[in-house]
Amino acid sequence: MKNRTKTIMASAFICATALAQEAVIVNEGFEDVSDDFLKKVYLDASSVKVENVPGFSTGEKSLVGDFSNSKEGYPLLVRYPIKGGVDLGCNVLKVSFDYKIISATKNIECVAAIQRLNGGKVVGDATKYFSATPGSTGRIELMSQGKSYEHPIFFFISPKTSGAKIAIDNLKMEKVPLPEWVFKDNPIWGLNFSPFSGPFLKNNPQLMTMTKEQFFPFIDRWGQFIHKEWPNKVHSDEDLKKRTAEEAKYYENISDVANLDKYMGHIDPKYKFEATGRFRTQKVDGKWFLITPEGNLFWSMGVNTVGLYAPTCYSERETYFADYFNGGFDKKYSSMSYQTRHKYKKPHMCFSFELRNMDLKYGPQWRQTYHAVVRNRALKWGINTLGCWTQGFVSKNAKVPYMHTASAGSARRLVSKGKLVEYWRPVPDYFDPKFRENTFKNIARYPKALKDSYCIGVFVDNELPWQNENLALGRAIVRSPADQPAKIVFKQYLQNKYKSIEALNKAWKSNYKDFSDFLARDDFTPSTKQAKADLAKIEEMHCDTYFKTCRDAVKAADPNALYISCRFAWSNEIVRKAATRYADIVAYNWYKDTTTDLKHPDGSVDKPIIIGEYHFGNQDAGVFGGGLRPRDTMAERIAANNKYITGALQNPYIVGAHWFRWSDQVTSGRDGDGENYSVGLVDICDTPIYPFVDSIRKLADTMYKTRLEAKPAK
Repeated sequence: MKNRTKTIMASAFICATALAQEAVIVNEGFEDVSDDFLKKVYLDASSVKVENVPGFSTGEKSLVGDFSNSKEGYPLLVRYPIKGGVDLGCNVLKVSFDYKIISATKNIECVAAIQRLNGGKVVGDATKYFSATPGSTGRIELMSQGKSYEHPIFFFISPKTSGAKIAIDNLKMEKVPLPEWVFKDNPIWGLNFSPFSGPFLKNNPQLMTMTKEQFFPFIDRWGQFIHKEWPNKVHSDEDLKKRTAEEAKYYENISDVANLDKYMGHIDPKYKFEATGRFRTQKVDGKWFLITPEGNLFWSMGVNTVGLYAPTCYSERETYFADYFNGGFDKKYSSMSYQTRHKYKKPHMCFSFELRNMDLKYGPQWRQTYHAVVRNRALKWGINTLGCWTQGFVSKNAKVPYMHTASAGSARRLVSKGKLVEYWRPVPDYFDPKFRENTFKNIARYPKALKDSYCIGVFVDNELPWQNENLALGRAIVRSPADQPAKIVFKQYLQNKYKSIEALNKAWKSNYKDFSDFLARDDFTPSTKQAKADLAKIEEMHCDTYFKTCRDAVKAADPNALYISCRFAWSNEIVRKAATRYADIVAYNWYKDTTTDLKHPDGSVDKPIIIGEYHFGNQDAGVFGGGLRPRDTMAERIAANNKYITGALQNPYIVGAHWFRWSDQVTSGRDGDGENYSVGLVDICDTPIYPFVDSIRKLADTMYKTRLEAKPAK
């Protein structure tokens, strides 16, 4: 652990003093707002007032923020502290409040968040979203993470955009003390959520008094959290085999989903279409559907990553694991990792609990038979699609429709002095002459999958670094070096349009000597109306080049294969409209509470949409994190998913939604980025999460009725 410890400033962690301080920071009912509250909390006097909100709280008055006409994103209803952040010592921040949406001019989300200041960056810590549906009420509770931090903390409540009037009441902020060791020398790292995180900590108060010696190790032989019990937790290798028998017993009184064709499509004599032998798309009664190879309706209820098991790193974290104290890590399931972009900055050792669990549960040849387990579960649960990253040993044999996942070819990095947001990878320059050749080679590697009648379509690329802001890419191109392919294409476009450098300079208010000077310079970003139109055009051309190349490569490999766009995580109107011009289906990784507002921008081509990823995670079992849309309990997770899928079925553009992921993420954090979310249909021991899969089956039994009764697109 020595290499991972940090020097903590003495003033940042004076735990004895912190524990002695008053725990309550704010406790405000807004009947008579105290001076102490106004000294601690920022309120925008132009938008936030204390008013009477009938039928909301027990008192007469509440705090109301009217952001109906706000001109900025994330207008603040409340912020604590007024500026900067605060050091809480050996405490976590717990916040709770009631809310009511008085009015909303559009479908937006509100957010309550605890964040940290890390130099010039803001780091997320705990977040809760709530929909700005007029008349809706609720209570929000959130708690910061107990980790070793050097960074001050702050809290805020805000609608994500203008258009809402919100009331809050009974706002309480308090410090909750934790053991001193939790905050010193970074004892728990390499995972996105520690057990000392928000709802998980609230559900496990025994952790708040544990000593370091009592807590470590905290991961057992099967990759489970040691210091908690929950239904179907495994306590022995024999338990793994018992779970298989228990699952078979559970299904004895559950029939397969009814009225399915060979490809799990819905058989209804009133909705029978041409059988082409391949999956395709078609509008039916004003709503998009997939149509199976046999000519039946198909709405894709899918799940990702079936058969994909990520290891967890143990280098410099050995004391987390019981294995370390019981003979060490089995070399058969250990591997060296070179993922150094996120948590680790050098090669490190990893271990796969899931692979060992699968060997122990099903035997060492389980990959040859697991497809039968998956197919049986799909028929019982109502799942009809194996989504992105499902492994070939499953998809090739399960006789369940699947999505093939491919990557476009490599392209030169787009280098620029302009600002580009990059996460998983650098921004590619799709004008690179080698991009088209490389993409055709990549797609041509999968002839069997593309021609397989069970293959619904081909996802090409995942979560590319498209910019969220229109023109951001165009501005970056204009400030790229002279040999950048995109800059060269832009120069040719401008020459063809303006003919002379004088005409360009007049339109842009620039001072280029000639077009070679435009190519050479990287110190100017134009802002005139004409310049913005040109920046939009080169951005559009760049996006068109990408999507057209991918479409052409897929159709060259098999003209009947459906080309599904890259799965958008970040995007803007320009790139989303470009996708509709070329893709058969446009894909979004849509981590939001609702699906009602998912549609193409104005001016797009009418194409179906598929949700490539989404989830809601509970934090009342054994995995610490609730994912990108966390919920405290399984009941809340089920309710959120029911609402999400019902909304998707009623959205005329959406032809499917794929849950991320098949199994819970490893408790101690997956290698690379440390994700550890409680979002599986099965747990780390491949035991079904029965309450959740039962709820999916109920949705599946009525999904075609819900879809067919939905309103058509306007």
